[in-house]
Order: sequence, then C-alpha cells, then structure tokens
Amino acid sequence: MEDHGSAGTAMLGLGGFVLLGVSDADGELEQVIETTADSAWCRGCGVRARPHGRRLTVVRDLPSAGRPVLLLWLKRLWRCPELACEVVTWSETSEALRPRACLSERARREACRLVGEDGMDVAAVALGLGVGWATVMRAVREYGTPLVDDPNRLAGVVAIGVDETSFLAANRRHHTEFVTGIVALPGPGRARAQLLDVIPGRTRTAVQQWICARDPAWRRAVTVCSLDPFRGYASALSASLPHATRVLDAFHVVRLGLAAVDDVRRRVQQQTLGRRGHREDPLYRGRRLLRRTFTTLNQRQWTRLEHTLAAGDPTGALTQAWIVAQELMLLYKRSHDLAGARHRLWRILGPLRSFRGPRAAASGPHPRRLARRAARRLHPGRSVPGQQRSHRSRQRADQEGQAVRARLSQPRQLPPAAAAQHRAGLADRALAGCACHPDQRPLTTLGGVEPDTGAAQQHDGAASGDVGEPVDGSHQRSVDVGSQCPGQRLRQAGDVAAVQQQGGWPLRPAPSG
Repeated sequence: MEDHGSAGTAMLGLGGFVLLGVSDADGELEQVIETTADSAWCRGCGVRARPHGRRLTVVRDLPSAGRPVLLLWLKRLWRCPELACEVVTWSETSEALRPRACLSERARREACRLVGEDGMDVAAVALGLGVGWATVMRAVREYGTPLVDDPNRLAGVVAIGVDETSFLAANRRHHTEFVTGIVALPGPGRARAQLLDVIPGRTRTAVQQWICARDPAWRRAVTVCSLDPFRGYASALSASLPHATRVLDAFHVVRLGLAAVDDVRRRVQQQTLGRRGHREDPLYRGRRLLRRTFTTLNQRQWTRLEHTLAAGDPTGALTQAWIVAQELMLLYKRSHDLAGARHRLWRILGPLRSFRGPRAAASGPHPRRLARRAARRLHPGRSVPGQQRSHRSRQRADQEGQAVRARLSQPRQLPPAAAAQHRAGLADRALAGCACHPDQRPLTTLGGVEPDTGAAQQHDGAASGDVGEPVDGSHQRSVDVGSQCPGQRLRQAGDVAAVQQQGGWPLRPAPSG
C-alpha cells in the first residue's frame, strides 16, 4: 500500500489512485483501486476526521488490450468526531471519478473524441464501452460544446463547402427533415476538410443568416465556395459572400454526366424498340455497367460493354455520351491549371449537342455556367475535389439541385367517361384522315421522348423507290454501323490515339503479362 510507484499503478494511469489487485470475470478486467490519501479533515469545523468504513463503487474505464475494464473503487467513508458539528459523515471524492458516474472522466473524453473526430456512431461507442446511448451522448455534449463554441475553430478558413443531408426520415408524424452542412475545405494551413457547423433546414435564409453572423474579417478571408446546383445556396452565397468564387462540387458534376448517359440510354431504347427497357434488352442489362469508371473494368466487362453497345446502340449516340461521361470523370485528375481545365471541359461539352434529345425543363444549371463553375474547381492551390463529403453514396437520387425540390408523386385519377369517348373520337378521325395503311399506327411517345421520324421517312422513301441522299446528312453516320465490329464502333466515336495522347480513356486495358 505504501508502494505507490508499482508497475500496476503506473499502468493504471489515474493520478491519486493505487492499484490493489486485478482479476478476470466473464471476459472483463476488474481492477481494485483506492486513493492514496489516508487522512481527511472535516469541512464544517476543521477537525481531523475518523475512518467510518468503506463503500464499493463500480465505474467503467477505457478498454485494456481490447477487453472491457471495471474499476472497483474501495471508497473511504469519514466521520467528524465533534458532536456539535453539522457535518456527520461523508465519502471521499475524486475529479477522475465523479460521484454517481458510470464512466470515468478519461473514458468520457475519449467517447467524445471518437464521435466528434473519428466520426463513429454513438451506438458503436456505447457498445464498446459497455454503457447506454444516452450516457455517451451526455459526454459528447459536455465535452463537445466548448469545442464548438471556441472562436478559434473557424480561424484560417479560406474555402467552404455547402451541401444538404437527409437528417431524419419521414414517418406518419413528420416529413423528411434535412440539414445543411458547412464544411471547411482543405487549403493553406488545413490538411483535410473539417465540419464547421450543421444548420437545420436547407433554405437560402438559413445559410445566409449563418454566414452573416460570422465576423466581417472571417467573411473577407473566404475566397472559394463549393456548392451543389441548388439555386437557393447560390443565392445565399452571392448575397453574403459577393467577392467569393462559387464553384460546383465535383461529385455533382460527375453525377450530372452520368444522368445524361441514362437519359440517352432511355431515348435510344425508345427509338429502337418503342418501349421501356425490359430485363432481356441489352441496354437495360448493361445500365449499371455504363455508370462504371473505365479504369475499374476488367477484360470480361470490356467485352460485355462492347457487345451491349453493338447490339443496342445503332446510331452511336449512347457511345458518344458514355465517352463524354468518362472524360468528365477524368477532368479533375488530368487537368493541372485553370486554362487547360476550361479547354478540356469545352471539348467535352461540344459533342453533347450532336445527340441532345428534345428540349425539356432543365434540372440543373446551364451548360455554359456548369463549365465555368466546374473549371474553377481546378484552380491551382484550391481544395482537392471529392473531399467535401464522404457519405454522398447515401444521398437520394431525387435530392440534387432543383429550385423547387421534388415531392412525392400523387396518383393520377382516371378521366371521366365523356372525356374518354371524346379522345377516342379524335383518334378515330385522325386515323381516318391519315394516308398511311390502315394497319399502321402513328408513332407513339413515352416520357417526353420523340420518335426517330427521320429514319421512318427514309424507310418510306426506300420502299417507294425514291432512293437518294438525306436532306441534312444526319443519317449518314448510321449507315453500315451494324456491320462493323464492336471495336470499330467505339473507335468511330473519336480518335482514340489523340485522346490517349491527351490523357483520355484507352479502348481496352493492356493485357497482363
């Protein structure tokens, strides 16, 4: 008991305590401890106290070698010998082990660090320490609140990122609740991204009020703002940080490119088969393969991709869209300066006009504005793309930038009988006035996609013996496409050698060995 410098006490690491013994009980380490103080004084009258017994207190501590640890504190009880003193008995206390606490203070600090710095779930930390969720959350609030309120936490921020996250799923009591995260992007003096604050809601007012509440010197130091295509965030940043450069997040740029590939795939499916994709259709079977980065494809997947495009893409529009999307993924890796990024981006966006579908209400920014914002993201010395958020895979596909967020679609009601008869009469009169064969029906549309009327007119001209050149030459490229091999069809979309010289995508990976 006098040997306070023993090896066990040194391994315990609690100041003012000595280790008396260690035992193993049901896979947990039980460490019997007591304080080094062997005397006490009455806090009421100042007389030397007398021992009044012991009381066992069980407190959980940090795990040791992956095993849970229980501290069995033999707490001393003291009694005042003066009969006239108001203080009769009391127990000893310690700052390392609070009264009526189930966790030691160092375990509570470590729980806050695991949740706040390492990003672990509260439930996972509680399971590792052997306590409840509420116990860990109280420790996180107590030790985390001073860190959040520290004004030095926002010092040195030159680039911020703004994006929303689904915080609480919808149920019968409330709708889906969203929060807006403010992130400090990597820059001078900051090696990695850091979450600054989480704001309830995803509106312009919430973001603008948070930024305006900061110090004017802090607002002047912010020069770059990364955001998604949501117009509300852009308006808030332009009003509160007018001098800062607004850039589009790399994740949303690539996501818009892959969405264009899906749109072209559906349009080609409608033009070739006149219906939606089924399980046995080649384009529908390869829809997930078309969204993969070409650097992750093996030889078997490349062969499957070539067969998919050869069987389901007679015009080559989907092939061009896929190449453009792959070049867009490589834009952030192969460009090293702002001028080169802009030139490469305009070279990518140029072919989009050749297979652009029917005009519809745009769900994102204009292509020119998209080009400017995406190119700014590659300015030298700025933040690295893709570090703003690491959990974007959990984001729903219907949450990206729209001024009016998408709501749940309401079921359509059937038209009344009079309206149905009226429509049937209009259809009969239209068929009666048509000069085509009675068995032929007019081409239908689905989902706002127009049919390929040019191919139908060319077929009618060939059947009637009027064979000639197309008026605008738009169908010359589709001639003899079906007779080409898959490799020639992919090479026809662009000069592969020139693309490879500029750091583009290879036709197929080099054979191993």
